[in-house]
Amino acid sequence: MSNGNETKMPLGVIIEDHVLLRVPENIKTLDLTGVNITEIGEGAFEHCDIEHLVVPEGVTAIRDRAFANCRNLMSVELPQSLSSIGEEAFWFCQNLRVIGPFSFPFAEIPESAFEGCVSLEM
Repeated sequence: MSNGNETKMPLGVIIEDHVLLRVPENIKTLDLTGVNITEIGEGAFEHCDIEHLVVPEGVTAIRDRAFANCRNLMSVELPQSLSSIGEEAFWFCQNLRVIGPFSFPFAEIPESAFEGCVSLEM
């Protein structure tokens, strides 16, 4: 499926209508720079082996459980365009240490968004 630009994505990455829908579980790093997406879909990275991720500018929403149980995830860089983080978005990402920078105002960050992120430094 085409993501509407020339950026080549690894096999198994599914992008449809500017929404990142799924990433294969065995992906450790993913460069989304220049990818024309506006959302990271519900469960897109759930249970993935991803360790580091830069979310590209233009993404406005990270949906429910997008990164749930990504136990190897250590850092996520967020874009200034981000305005919404869903329920359990980073649920039990136990090695997640750094996430940011946050740009406010967020409508709301659900309490469960970072539940179980025992190593998180914000």
